[in-house]
Amino acid sequence: MRGRSGWAAVAARTGLARPSTYQYFRSRTDLLDAVIVDLLLRWSTYVTQRMRRASTPGDRVLAYVAVGEARARSLARGLLEPYLRQPTG
Repeated sequence: MRGRSGWAAVAARTGLARPSTYQYFRSRTDLLDAVIVDLLLRWSTYVTQRMRRASTPGDRVLAYVAVGEARARSLARGLLEPYLRQPTG
């Protein structure tokens, strides 16, 4: 997707015509909100799965911590950085 940004990139990534993307997201803010909701749901599922594998309460805490701040930061940065560099509109 190099060289493409904004709605053109969204349309290309989803296989939709650019005008069709507006049927799903009225603005970049709406798109960003949807990305964040999806990210949080996936993150929550991942953390819950890791914690369920632990056998004691202490191990569950350690599993939660092991998932880690670094992983969350990396995911958020990778998903959100391109949108944060775009002008709003």
